[in-house]
Amino acid sequence: MFTAYIVFVSFVDTMAQLPILSPFTVALGAGAVLTGVILGSYSLVNMVGNLLVGPWLDDYGRRVGIIIGLAVAGVAVGLYAVAAGPRQLLLARILHGAGGAVLIPAVFAYAGDRSRPGAVGRSMGRVGAAIAVAATVGPALGGIGAARFGPRAVFVFLAVLLCATALVFVLTEGFGRVRTEELSGNGGKSRERTGAGAYLRRIGAAVRDPRLAGTYASTFGLNFSMGTLAYALPLQVQALGYGSSSTGAFFGIFSLCAFLLFVLPSNRWGDRFGFARIGSYGAAGIVLSLTLLSFVASPLLIAFTMVAYGLGFGLMFPSVCSSVVVFGGPDGRGAAFGAFSAVYSLGISLGPVSAGLLSGAGLPPYLGALVVLPFTQLLHHHLLHNRPLTARHPN
Repeated sequence: MFTAYIVFVSFVDTMAQLPILSPFTVALGAGAVLTGVILGSYSLVNMVGNLLVGPWLDDYGRRVGIIIGLAVAGVAVGLYAVAAGPRQLLLARILHGAGGAVLIPAVFAYAGDRSRPGAVGRSMGRVGAAIAVAATVGPALGGIGAARFGPRAVFVFLAVLLCATALVFVLTEGFGRVRTEELSGNGGKSRERTGAGAYLRRIGAAVRDPRLAGTYASTFGLNFSMGTLAYALPLQVQALGYGSSSTGAFFGIFSLCAFLLFVLPSNRWGDRFGFARIGSYGAAGIVLSLTLLSFVASPLLIAFTMVAYGLGFGLMFPSVCSSVVVFGGPDGRGAAFGAFSAVYSLGISLGPVSAGLLSGAGLPPYLGALVVLPFTQLLHHHLLHNRPLTARHPN
C-alpha cells in the first residue's frame, strides 16, 4: 500500500498541472512559442535525464533516488508558485523535469524490487492502478483548486505534498538499499561505483538486450497511441458539439476500465500466460478502439471505443512494466527503467505531433498510431523470439 502511495504522489503533481499550466504560463506573459517551449521542456529534460540516471540507481539504490526526486520536484513546483515571469517558470520547469527524471525510474525500479517471484504482473498492476488514480484525481484537483484558490495555491499544495512525502519516506524506509537489491547476485555487496563512460555502456547494454529492446518498442507504440488519443479525442468530441466535460467523461471511462484490470485477478494473467502474449491482446484492443474512433460520430459509440481502449491499456501497461522488471534483473533494473521512462516520454511526445500533421494533411489523426502500434508489436515479437541484437542472454 505504501508503494502505491509513493507511485501516486510521483505522478499526481504532473497530472494536476494539466488543466492549469498553459493558462498560467500565458498569464505570466509568454507568447505561443515560449509557452510551447515551457510546456515541452519538462519532457525533454526528463527524457535525457532518464537515460543518465538509470545506472546511478543501480549503484546507489532506488530509495535515495526516490528521496532526491521527490525533494527536487517539490522545490521546483514550489518555484512555480513564486515565478514572476515566463523565464523564471522555464527554469523551474527544467528543474522539475530533472527531479522527475530521477523519481520516475526510481519508483518503477523500487516497485519491481519489492515484487515477489511469480507475482510481478500483480505488482505492476497495482503500480498502474496508482497511476490511474493519479490521472483521475490530479486534473480534478488542479482544475477545482485553481478555480477556487488560484493556480499558485495549487502549486504550493503540490510542493508541500512532494516534500512531505520525501520526509515520510526517509523516516519509514531510510536511505538503504531494498532487501531484494541486497540479496541479488552480488552477495549483498553494493555494486562498484563507476564513471560516466561505464554508465553509458550499461545503458547501451540494456537497450541492446533484445528482450528489453522489444519491450521498449512495445512501450513506444503504447504511448504513441496514448499521445495520439490525448490530441485527437478532445477535438473530435468538440467537433460533434460537446464540451470538455464530455471529453473528461470519455477519458474517465478509459481510466475506470484500465483500473479494473489493474486491480482484479486479471493482473496475474501475464505471470501465468506470458507478458508478451497478454500485451499483444492489449495492443489488439487499442488498435480496435482507434480504428473505430476514426469512423464513429456519436457519444455512445465513442464511449464503447473507450471501453475497448481502457481494457487494452489495462492489459498492455502492466505487461511492459513487468517485462522490464524481469528482463532488467535486480542489478540492472535502474538502467532498464531509465531507458523505459525515456521511451515512454518519447512516445507521448511524438504521438500528438503525428496526429497534428495528419490532421493538417486531411487524414485521420489516428492513422499514425494505427501504423506504429502494430509495427512495434511485430518488432517486439521478432526480437523476443529471434534475439538478433546480442548474445548477452542465452536461451
